Amino acid sequence: MKGIVPLNDAVESVEKQLLETAIARYKTSRKIAAALKVNQTTVIRKLKKYGLSTKGKSLFAE
Repeated sequence: MKGIVPLNDAVESVEKQLLETAIARYKTSRKIAAALKVNQTTVIRKLKKYGLSTKGKSLFAE
């Protein structure tokens, strides 16, 4: 990331990167939630928000 970006954009970028890394390492939303110390429902909501899936491809693409 270069320069100044809106905080919300920066937060979303970091969230997505963390989720992508967690998916590769932990594979399930339950394990991801435990590692990130958030509720599983939060993980599911964020996966949907960013078009990610624990199944290897996005199930939420619109």
